[in-house]
Amino acid sequence: MIILPFFLYILVGGISGILAGLLGISGGVITVPCLYFIFRFMDFPIELSMQTAIGTSLAAMCFNALSSTWAHAKRGMVKWDIFAAMLPGMILGSVFGAFAADNFSSVFLEMFFGLFACLLGLHFLHPYLPEMHKAKAIKRRILSLYGLGIAFLSNILGIGGGIITVPTLVHHKIPEKQAIATSAATGFVITFLGALFYLNFGEEHTAIPHSVGYLYLPAFIAVGLSSFVLAPLGATLSHHASPALLKRVFGAVLFVTGLTMLIF
Repeated sequence: MIILPFFLYILVGGISGILAGLLGISGGVITVPCLYFIFRFMDFPIELSMQTAIGTSLAAMCFNALSSTWAHAKRGMVKWDIFAAMLPGMILGSVFGAFAADNFSSVFLEMFFGLFACLLGLHFLHPYLPEMHKAKAIKRRILSLYGLGIAFLSNILGIGGGIITVPTLVHHKIPEKQAIATSAATGFVITFLGALFYLNFGEEHTAIPHSVGYLYLPAFIAVGLSSFVLAPLGATLSHHASPALLKRVFGAVLFVTGLTMLIF
C-alpha cells in the first residue's frame, strides 16, 4: 500500500515535468488532480485531501520553478523591474489564497479546480482562439494588483500561475521569451510562499501520517525530484513534436480530468 503510491508519485512527477517542458506550463494542473485521486485511494480524510494535494503540488513545483528561473536569469531574460513591481501583490495574494483554501471545503476546491481544468482544456482544444487586442505598454502601478490576483488564484488551484502570467505580460507588449522568463521567477515566489503558508495553515489540521501541515512529504519528494529530472526531456522533445497536436491532446486530458472532478 505504501510502495504503489510512491511509484505513482514518481510517475505523476515525471509526466508533469515532461509536459511542463513541452508546453511551458505549470505542472500543477497535472499534479493536483492526480495527487487528489491518489490520496482518496489511500483513504486520506476527504476534508483534507484537496488542500493536501494543492499544498504538496505547490511545494513540489518549487524545484522546477527555481531551476527555470536560474536558467532564464543567466541569459538575462528575466524582467526584474516587473518582478519587483509584482512582488508585494504576490506576497499578499499567496497569503490570502492559502488562507481562503484553508477555510474552503475540500469539495468546493475540487469543484473549483474541476471547472478551471475544463475551461483550460477547452482553451487548449480550440485551434483558432481570437487574438486579444494589444494593450498599451504596461503601467507599473497595476503590476502589484496583477501579482495579487495571480498569486491568489494560483494558491487556490495549486499552480504556479504561468498560464495566467505569460499571456498577461505578452498582452502588455512584453516579448514572449521575456514574459516566460519573468513568469518563471514569479512562479517560484508563488509556489514557495504558497507551500510555506499551506504548511503553516495546515498545522492545526495535520491528521495524516508523514505530513507537515498540508504538505505530504513522500509525495513532495517523489513528485518534486522526478519532475525536476524529466523537465529538460520535455524541453528537448518540444523541438521534435507538433505543438498543435500536443496542445490538443493536453486539452482533451485536462477537460476529461475536470469533468471527472466535477462528477465524482
